[in-house]
Amino acid sequence: EPVILSGTRMDEKSDDELMALLAERSAPALHEVYHRYGTRLGHFLQRLTRSPEISQELLQELFVRVWFAASGYAPGNRPGGARAWIYTIALNLARDEMSRKRYAYRYLEPEAADAERRHRDLDAEPPARHQRREECRALRAALQRLRPHLREVVVLKNLQQLTFVEIAQ
Repeated sequence: EPVILSGTRMDEKSDDELMALLAERSAPALHEVYHRYGTRLGHFLQRLTRSPEISQELLQELFVRVWFAASGYAPGNRPGGARAWIYTIALNLARDEMSRKRYAYRYLEPEAADAERRHRDLDAEPPARHQRREECRALRAALQRLRPHLREVVVLKNLQQLTFVEIAQ
């Protein structure tokens, strides 16, 4: 059910309109921003941290920061708009967390979740599934060989579908 504020549905507002409402401390605007971006940002943070627990903590912190920093957002100053601004905050939070905890940057789901599957007889899998698994392993290996800042670009562009302008911000 869409949230309505002053006769206008929140899901009909642009990101910049929502940011202006957030600057005025509109809880419905925060709800809509979370609805639009929360899931994708959660996946993004999990790829960066490789930890569901840490990514959830960072996601909560991210939206607290968006809430308090919205008044500093200037729509005309960012070519990527509000989405790029929010992703920049998320990326900086993840970088800070990783450097503080001295974790290695990793951008994909933990291998531990697949440990059981690796021990199965691969011949029992359908060929298409086996091929997809091998492609995923090759992709993981290729991403791990990239420098952290280049991995960030690949993840932001291909997995989070940001434009290069948004990534550059």
